[in-house]
Amino acid sequence: MAKTGPITPEATGFSFTPITRSPAQKSACKDLKRNGQRPAITF
Repeated sequence: MAKTGPITPEATGFSFTPITRSPAQKSACKDLKRNGQRPAITF
């Protein structure tokens, strides 16, 4: 069993940087703008 400790982005395999810079995220933002909505996540 893995030792327990603080949950880090590296441990979960989740990190904001690749997601925010992915083409998929950009296309999703374009879709929201097309629908007259604002992206829920803003930086």
